[in-house]
Amino acid sequence: MAIVGTPTVGNTLTAEITDEDGASGTITYQWFADEVAISDATQSTYVVDESLLGQFITVQVTYTDDHGFTEDNLSEATIAVSAEAVDEAGSITISGATPYLVTSELTAEISDNNGVDEQNVTYTWLADGVAIADTNNKTFTPTNQAGAIISVTASYTDNDGFSSTITGAADTVVYTQVISDAGALLGAINAGLGDGDVLGLNTGVYADLDAIMLTSAATLKAVEGQSPVISGELCIHVASGVDGAGIEGLTFKNIDTKSGGFCETEEDAVIYSEGDNFTFTQNTIDGEAETLNNSTYHWLMLKGDAAMVERNTFANRDKAENGSVIKMSSSSTNHVIQYNLFTGTSSNPNFGNSSLHLINAGSTTGTGSADDANFTIQYNRVENFVTGRRLMRVQTSGATIKGNTILNPNGGISLEDGGFNTVSDNIIIRTTDIASSSDRPAGVLVTPLGHTVSNNYIAGIRSGNKEAGGIVFTANPFSQADGGVPNGGNQAVLDGAGDFTLNVTNNTVLNSQQPFVFSTEIGSKAPVGDCDELTAENAPVLYGLTKNAFEINFNGNLNANGVGDQTDEDTIESSALVYGFFYPNELSSDHSFEYDCDLINHTESLFSNSFGFSDSYESGDASDLWVDIRNLNGNGEYDTDGAIDQNPEANGKEIPEFVTATSTLLETDSNGAQALAGARNLYYIQSTDVGAGSTWVAQDE
Repeated sequence: MAIVGTPTVGNTLTAEITDEDGASGTITYQWFADEVAISDATQSTYVVDESLLGQFITVQVTYTDDHGFTEDNLSEATIAVSAEAVDEAGSITISGATPYLVTSELTAEISDNNGVDEQNVTYTWLADGVAIADTNNKTFTPTNQAGAIISVTASYTDNDGFSSTITGAADTVVYTQVISDAGALLGAINAGLGDGDVLGLNTGVYADLDAIMLTSAATLKAVEGQSPVISGELCIHVASGVDGAGIEGLTFKNIDTKSGGFCETEEDAVIYSEGDNFTFTQNTIDGEAETLNNSTYHWLMLKGDAAMVERNTFANRDKAENGSVIKMSSSSTNHVIQYNLFTGTSSNPNFGNSSLHLINAGSTTGTGSADDANFTIQYNRVENFVTGRRLMRVQTSGATIKGNTILNPNGGISLEDGGFNTVSDNIIIRTTDIASSSDRPAGVLVTPLGHTVSNNYIAGIRSGNKEAGGIVFTANPFSQADGGVPNGGNQAVLDGAGDFTLNVTNNTVLNSQQPFVFSTEIGSKAPVGDCDELTAENAPVLYGLTKNAFEINFNGNLNANGVGDQTDEDTIESSALVYGFFYPNELSSDHSFEYDCDLINHTESLFSNSFGFSDSYESGDASDLWVDIRNLNGNGEYDTDGAIDQNPEANGKEIPEFVTATSTLLETDSNGAQALAGARNLYYIQSTDVGAGSTWVAQDE
């Protein structure tokens, strides 16, 4: 129910009825001024009388519609009656059959109470806000605008002489074709899609499809308001040379590789893109087939350049023994993984497998890992997603991992092949104890190749494994080639130019059994089992590296154990999830530093402005330079040194006194190291912030 016309003295107002059920019967009208019935004003039109100046007009209509329903509706009020014409804002809408297709005609409909003659209107149609040439009519067919949001602008002079420009937009994109079943989907693919085509999928289950080969820059997209589900064996392959293909808004349920299909034989993948500028956005992948064709496989394999994997939900990968949710080839560049939700059931029994990853950034120990791939992994939330001891395996150079929130990791962010990667502004919290010695939760594992680990918050890492600390410095990858020499990629980094200093700054590590670890796990291919056994004779290259490998700028780090000891179960639960404060009164045998092997170049390293507390053993090896590392270059006070050796008695070293200290981080100097140490300004990502359907944007974006 609406009033058409401007309430100017002498103008005619019309009561306009819109009823989908029809209104062909008798209709009763009553017009009102300031809610008082106007005498004899009982027709569908009303001529505005001078006596109503300044008053607001409404109309009430009553009737029985064509389906037998009684209607009694009152219109919205007009603006106040005036003696002279008043410019009322007009509006424009786009009508046409939905979903909008490239073959469907769209019509611009103007509504303006001042009245409009079509001869006085100039139209301009736009695609994603860009004007389309030679589109000046009331109607438009979007033949070449698949995937775009269509809008229209109308400029005109209304019947009262007022000039206006108004704009309206369609509520969905334009589709090349819309299909509703598996046969139609495969038929459309096999018939050939062109660059820019958008194939819309309606609600339905598309199961055990033949391989889908995208040889053009087409997009598979859920129709707005629809929920298509793809399940079972699957291969979607974006061919090399394709620039701009996409998958948007689909749900993949209980998936598996296509047995013998191209994706499986080439890369053990379900979705495999070799193209450039591939987009995978607003999708959900939920669960695996009960029995897998191949227990080692990847959900998403990315080659090419500049893929965007954004705002997807990846859930319940609980059967794969090895492989990654997302694998990025070492030969590719500029991929971005952002605003995704990774969530699991914590039930995968394969957490001991070293090749079960969330993300594999780069995929080689060869010279390709020295290439600057410029991958970005940012603003994702990972919760209870079971992997092996590497949550994210980085085998490339120049990658950035920042701003992620990670809860209950089984493994860590492992910088192991390549150099000059950055891990910053992440929150990593473990709230449960380890399942077994094969469970290696960790914060960040780093090799001595110019990486930056900065402003991370790491809490609750409760494993005694030498690769399971808050921040783990490891020479392991250097021993993996035959004879205890660096892998090809790491050797290529060493042979190249650059400053290999590790920048480890302003990190917070709380309530972790081994906050900072200088690992002795040098790998199975080294000629000896412990770095203490390395000599210039048995492993000359590795020996030289481990004695001087780590040149560190270790500045402004905060380490504390015994923080947040609680007894109330509700408080424990709450603080564990948000801060990593847990294990009430069970923090004995923690270490500030786990340091069996001297990996540090003491001459070139800088230790400053760090601060910590540890309910721990004191140092057991008074001769080692690491004992006094806290005092170097202005380091802040540690309540206890932390242990150099986790098992000094077994190693023939002095057995230290057990120290139990008060849980405090007070410093005499309020402007000292404590004020400078630790992570700052982090954002704890909620599940609703990311994943399919999300819209949250990080503050620094």
